[in-house]
Amino acid sequence: AIADTFEARRGERMAWYSSATMVGRFLAPFVGGVLIFGDDFRWVYLADGFAGVLAFLAAVRLPLATATSGSAWQTFKRQRGRYGQEIAFVLRHPGILATSGIEAVQYFAFGSLETFLPIYLNEKLGYPAWKIGLLFTVQILSATLTKPVVGRLSDRYGRVPMIAGGLALGGIATGVIILYPDYLTIAVLSAIFGLGLATVTASTSALVADLSRAQGRGGALGILSSIMDIGHSTGPMVAGVLVAAYSYQMTFEIVGSLLVLISLVYWSGMRRLATRTDQSQRFL
Repeated sequence: AIADTFEARRGERMAWYSSATMVGRFLAPFVGGVLIFGDDFRWVYLADGFAGVLAFLAAVRLPLATATSGSAWQTFKRQRGRYGQEIAFVLRHPGILATSGIEAVQYFAFGSLETFLPIYLNEKLGYPAWKIGLLFTVQILSATLTKPVVGRLSDRYGRVPMIAGGLALGGIATGVIILYPDYLTIAVLSAIFGLGLATVTASTSALVADLSRAQGRGGALGILSSIMDIGHSTGPMVAGVLVAAYSYQMTFEIVGSLLVLISLVYWSGMRRLATRTDQSQRFL
């Protein structure tokens, strides 16, 4: 809905939406804990239901991108051929697939970091759980607060440079965070990784929306999300194999180097693709 509603400043608007969801996820455990009185969980679920009703009322007031008649099922039957064509268009579009792959690579690193950095900090450096949790709070806050800013920058300076730069920044932070035992340095590097994450994800969804056709925009963003989930889920598995085979330091250096290398490949490939398709304004 955000992508359909806002053609101008799409990156900034979608980044505000993403930051709002992150705020909700950040506050939910705290608010839920406050609403638990002894063994009474009723107030938690009542609050959930109330929030869901408010979200529903807000959703029904959203403007429709296109007017429809009849039920959703009737609309689907009338336009199922077009849906298939739009999905096929997305799956054949190299820019959309490459950008979705970048999102997967970013979340591959994120999954690796959030799984094995706490274990390393606890087992090797002896940091308590509350200090480790605070590091990831700093990371999420960094990503949440900077997303609208980097989304606006992607509107002004282009999606691809922001994506490539953010991925490289996150790769550098991932590769060196394991080298410093000092808590403050780790916190700064964690915040830098959050900034890189925000820079990438604020621009990937906007670029996929830019490159897709209006009728298939939802499908394109759905494919982006699905590919991202694959990267997020495989990160801990692959990192676990690397930790077992080598070491924590080698694992983080490999993951960080992978991000930097892929950022360069993506930037170069998208520039060539933009030149070949004469769509440099849309890509860059």
